[in-house]
Amino acid sequence: MSFFKRYIAMPQQYGLFPYVWLLFLLFPIAYAFPFKTLRQQVIIGLVLIFVIAYRNSYVATTYRPFWLLLQMVVSAILAVIVQALYLSIYTAWVFGSIPMRRRSFWGYYGAYMLSILVPTLFL
Repeated sequence: MSFFKRYIAMPQQYGLFPYVWLLFLLFPIAYAFPFKTLRQQVIIGLVLIFVIAYRNSYVATTYRPFWLLLQMVVSAILAVIVQALYLSIYTAWVFGSIPMRRRSFWGYYGAYMLSILVPTLFL
């Protein structure tokens, strides 16, 4: 049980809300379900990377900026491939949940806006 709490489950101080957002991942998974083509397998791989980055962005470590930026990049790629721009909501929820300094917030906010604008202009 300790392995599950330490490496898989969301930190307890955030409650159930991080799990509620995971329901929206059913749409890209259903889009790629038979997993027969390379494109469908890439989508599932990106969704798995996104889930790992989403979970790890809640954990307070020195690698949190990496996980947040990886989450933004993967959500931007999935927005272009699957038209799932709503995955950016995950990153916004993480920004609202974790404590950070004002300067860090504005840096992440700029990267977040870029990760929304680029797929929007591309589509």
